[in-house]
Amino acid sequence: MHTLTIAPHTNIIQARKATRILALVLSYANELGGAADVSAYELHRSKIEQAIERNETIELVLPAFPAKSPNPEKTLGALPDFAEVLGLERLQEICNAIATIHAPGARVLICSDGRVFSDLVLVSDEEVSAYGSGIRDIIRELGLQSLATFSLEDVFGNNEFDQIRNRLVEEFGRPVNEIRADAISTREGLMMFNGIHRFLFEDRLVLERAKSRNRVREESKEIAYRVIQRSNAWSALVENLFPKAVRLSIHPQFAPSKKIGFQLVSCDNAWGTPWHNVALLTAGGFRLVKRKEAEDQGATVALARGKYAFYKELSV
Repeated sequence: MHTLTIAPHTNIIQARKATRILALVLSYANELGGAADVSAYELHRSKIEQAIERNETIELVLPAFPAKSPNPEKTLGALPDFAEVLGLERLQEICNAIATIHAPGARVLICSDGRVFSDLVLVSDEEVSAYGSGIRDIIRELGLQSLATFSLEDVFGNNEFDQIRNRLVEEFGRPVNEIRADAISTREGLMMFNGIHRFLFEDRLVLERAKSRNRVREESKEIAYRVIQRSNAWSALVENLFPKAVRLSIHPQFAPSKKIGFQLVSCDNAWGTPWHNVALLTAGGFRLVKRKEAEDQGATVALARGKYAFYKELSV
C-alpha cells in the first residue's frame, strides 16, 4: 500500500523563497536605527514573490554611480577606479547568490543619476559621460552579466543636457519649498538634507577657497535642496518606469521604507560611496576612505588588474 505524499502548496514554497531572498538582500543592508526584521519589508518581499510566481528574473534598481566627486581630498580623479570595481562586484555577488535560490536569478539596473544634478555639484557633463563609459567598461571587462545601466538620456534622448534636466523636474519634481518643509518636519527629509549638505559643503570648501566658510555653508544649503529635488524626481521617474523592481538606495534608510539602503563597499561612514572616496587595502580587507585620510596614513597607490587605482597601507 502506497502512502500519499501531499506536496507543500506552491504558494508556500514561493513565499519561503521570497523571504530567503529578501533576507539575503538585507544582509547587505545599510539601515538606520539597527537592523530591521524581514517583516518590516513586506513591500519588497511581495515584489520578489511575484517575480518567483512568474518564474522571471528578479529586478533590482539602484540609482547610483553618478560621477566622481571633484574634491581632490576625496578622490583620485574623474574616472572610475578600484572603489567602483569593488562596488560593482558586490552587486554581481548578490545576483549570483539570489540565483542559487531562484534559478532565473536577478538583475541590477544601475540608474545613473550623474546627469541629473552634475551642474549643481560642480561636475561637467563631459566628466559624467566619461565616468559612465568607464562604468560600462568595467561591467563588460569583468563579465558582470547581471548588471546593466540606465541614464537620463535613455528617457529624454541626447538633447541639450540643461533642457532634459529641466524636463525631469517639470514632469517628476516637487517644489523646492516642499523639500525644505520635509527637511524640517520629517526624519527622512532631515537625514537626506544633512547628508547632501555635508557633501556639498566639504567639496565647495576645497573647490571655492576664495569664499568664506560661512558663505559656502549657506550657499550649500540652498543647493542641497535643489539636489534633493532632482534626486527625488529621478527616483520618481525610475519608480514609474520600473514598478515591479525592488528599489535599492546608496543612502542609509529607516525601516520600513520604499527603498532598501545598500552599502556598496565597507566604510566607517554610512554615507560612504565609491565616488566620494578611494579604496584602501588594510589587513582586514578593503574599505572606503577619503583620499586625504589614506595619504595622511602613509598609504601608497597601487593598481589592480594593471589599471584600477587603490591605496595600500604600508603594513599590508
